[in-house]
Amino acid sequence: MATIYCKSHPSVPARWTCPQCDVDLCSGCVKAGKNFTLCPVCKSPMAPLGMGNVITPFWLRIPKFFLYPARPVALIYIAVLALLSAFFGASGLFSALMQLVIFVVFVRYGYAALESSAQGHLDPPAVSSELVSGDLSLPFKQLAIFILMFASVGVAASLLGRFGAVVMLILVYLSLPASVMELATSHSFGAAINPANLFGTIRCIGWPYLVLWFFLVMLTASSAALQYLLPGMEHSFWATLLYDVVNMYFLLAMFHLMGYVIYQYHQILNYAVAVDFDETSESNVAKVEKPADPVNAQVALLLQEGKADAARQLLVEKIASAPGNLELRGKLHKLLVLAGDAQGLAESAQPFITLLMAEQKTRQAAEILRDCQRLVAEFRPANPDYTYPLMLQLRALREPQLAVKLAQNFHQRHDNHVELPNIYFLVAQIMCEELRQDQQAAKILGFLQSKFPQHELAPKIREYLALLGRLATAG
Repeated sequence: MATIYCKSHPSVPARWTCPQCDVDLCSGCVKAGKNFTLCPVCKSPMAPLGMGNVITPFWLRIPKFFLYPARPVALIYIAVLALLSAFFGASGLFSALMQLVIFVVFVRYGYAALESSAQGHLDPPAVSSELVSGDLSLPFKQLAIFILMFASVGVAASLLGRFGAVVMLILVYLSLPASVMELATSHSFGAAINPANLFGTIRCIGWPYLVLWFFLVMLTASSAALQYLLPGMEHSFWATLLYDVVNMYFLLAMFHLMGYVIYQYHQILNYAVAVDFDETSESNVAKVEKPADPVNAQVALLLQEGKADAARQLLVEKIASAPGNLELRGKLHKLLVLAGDAQGLAESAQPFITLLMAEQKTRQAAEILRDCQRLVAEFRPANPDYTYPLMLQLRALREPQLAVKLAQNFHQRHDNHVELPNIYFLVAQIMCEELRQDQQAAKILGFLQSKFPQHELAPKIREYLALLGRLATAG
């Protein structure tokens, strides 16, 4: 089945589909609920597309399975067990017992890797005493399953002849991966040999199961072929060591491969995973690019659908529950500017500017003020303390006229404000240096000189008046 991609993020596989809107979205665009997930456009319940749409199929990541045992924790574990196996490679009862212990310890780790992969963890599990010693019955159950399955081939041969033996052998080989996966997920010997369970697993996975089986056969054959490439292996410590390392390496890759197949098909296999697709750390899997706030994606989707009013309403609702969220307020501000909503812009800008000034984001506050004054000529910040720093920023933004306009009649509204001299001196500077209105600048400076003769700015005011006088004489 072809992968379905998110409408808002074309490179990201979709997780949800809305039958009402006929739109597919990723988890970054949708906020999933406990019982149901609503479409951000029409508010109708959305249907999940299934994890199979977002998890990379196992046949597209075969190189990753070969690299899995090469991770340090797994490789060290393999090397230690291979050294022990080669060291106790001699004949004798004690060596045989040690080989059995090594087999049990390795297979137990292999099943731990399979279970971890089936849960969605794509790195080998850490080696611990609890992991190695936990449920040591699994290796013996697996050994018993092998014996029972291949014994059934002998029974078929005695009852049905060579043809029956061949058919049974094919069925045994075909069902072995399903048996291993069933044993890993249920830890039940009976479930792992139940034909109904095994063929039920094969049926749920479908034709990809044959692909899985083929790769497992190739790995097994590659490991077995090495034995023929190492003549005299039973007499050579290093040849035995190399064979054990390669054999364990391939076996661990097989365990990981089978675990990942369970993870890929966990929904149809009715198997609960611990790691959701969006939380996986594997770099090869296409990641869902979640925005800082899912509301951003919902707003973008509503705008794509031409529902600007719904987008604004969504932002208003979210801001009501999170009034300090500057990102949401910035989104709402842009929508109001684009819509030319003067009243809504003025209402939203006052608290927005207050929050920005509290965060010392004066430049952004000045930009918000500039947008407001272009639509609402009489708009000013409610707090007069913001006037002077905002004027400085407006001047830096090359908006001298807006800076002067912000200070217009400030002395009538706030006659005793401590920043009044600084505000009007800045107005005089802007009028002289940017607007070329020297006469108006001189009048303002004269007003300041008469009203604040003892202010710390008095020397600068006198110097500026003298400069304006010289310029007027020269002109």
